Amino acid sequence: MSGGGPVPVRPQAQSPVVLEPPTERDGSVAVRTRLDITKIATEPALRKQRDLLLLAWEKLQYGNPDAGDPKTFFQIGGIHGWPYVPYNKDGSLDGPQMGYCWHGAQLFPTWHRPYVALFEQELRRWATSIAAEYTGPDAADYVKAAEDLRLPYWNWLENNSQVPTIITDSQVTVNAPTGQRTINPNPLSTFVFPTPPLGAGYTQLPNTPNANDPPPATPRSSTARQPLSGGIPTMNSDLAADFRTQTSNWRLMLLYRYQPNQYSFFADHSPPSPAPIRNPVFDTSLEGLHDLVHVNVGGIKGHMSYPQVAGMDPIFWFHHCQVDRLLSQWQASHPLCFVQNVRETPDGGTFLTGGAPVRTSATYP
Repeated sequence: MSGGGPVPVRPQAQSPVVLEPPTERDGSVAVRTRLDITKIATEPALRKQRDLLLLAWEKLQYGNPDAGDPKTFFQIGGIHGWPYVPYNKDGSLDGPQMGYCWHGAQLFPTWHRPYVALFEQELRRWATSIAAEYTGPDAADYVKAAEDLRLPYWNWLENNSQVPTIITDSQVTVNAPTGQRTINPNPLSTFVFPTPPLGAGYTQLPNTPNANDPPPATPRSSTARQPLSGGIPTMNSDLAADFRTQTSNWRLMLLYRYQPNQYSFFADHSPPSPAPIRNPVFDTSLEGLHDLVHVNVGGIKGHMSYPQVAGMDPIFWFHHCQVDRLLSQWQASHPLCFVQNVRETPDGGTFLTGGAPVRTSATYP
């Protein structure tokens, strides 16, 4: 499967995109554990979750013929950056030249939390639909696997920081409702853009180019990792080398993690002054470590290196699920301490104006 059709522009009229908690069959909230992507990829007991993860990801990317639907992979990925238009045509913006993503401020981790949850919700929606199509003795097991499936995280603190092969293999084989099939390209390895080709050029979209665009490059038909530096082998070697050299900084991060009233120093790479002693070469904050992964995965002119298009690379979601996991660990060790009362000046982002019609409900204020 691959993308096709005109460049999608977000529709002018849509129902609200609602983020809802997953539920059990009796209507109660369904709490499940997010798993390591390596575990899902390798453990036989989780084989059905692996099948559904890959099949649902493929459907999220290409299964909806309406590429302008706000719940497609392209549209959700575009919230982070391109295209520079209001998501779902909802609300007024303070300017058209940035994506919604929040960086360089203490809201960095918490802004990305509902963003990851939205992606997870739509991934699970497809998994549930696909699971209902299985027949035979395994049908009930696939339904149960869909109920248990959550967005996995890539734990780049383990396995020498190598990217799991399920995310890099060019093609994958799954047990689908119709039988065994091979998916090519592997939906976790790349995203094929709608036509005409989009990528690090993105010159076909409105409001571009501008000062916030990545360096000019030949437009690509799909996302790329380390495209000018050797691809996957270079990505893995760069990750391993950088993580090895940052051992002392990991210790500092752990120290900050367990200090009281240090959320700003833990959360982002631009803490308020005066700051504690910090390594001038590498930022020990959660966002600083996050930056390291982005740059080493994307490389020169790879999509993960540029916030404007990073959300289009499938690995972005496993990476940010790990970031959210580390935030949860910080919260567990600091139950009475969260954001600090400081005036923020983020690195960039598009913001809703004060009068924007953000919808709420009695259940979800």
